[in-house]
Amino acid sequence: MNKGDKNWLLFSTRIIQNEIAQKQEHILNNILNKVDAEQLFCRSCEIIDINSCKIFTNAQSVKSTIYQYYEKPFVFVFCKN
Repeated sequence: MNKGDKNWLLFSTRIIQNEIAQKQEHILNNILNKVDAEQLFCRSCEIIDINSCKIFTNAQSVKSTIYQYYEKPFVFVFCKN
């Protein structure tokens, strides 16, 4: 699913050395890729809540329900495909 690095980062070489800039770029790229993967997962899944008889397809609702997944029984995560 990863099509390569899509993040742009601008450093001034007068302020930061090249090695430090590469380390910072690598760390920020890892963080941003994890956030992007979480958003894509939330968009591609839906939540079926048997307790309240609802289907959640909104990405924000899916994300909040997944974080509470083990606290509620009869809540299922399904892929939209």
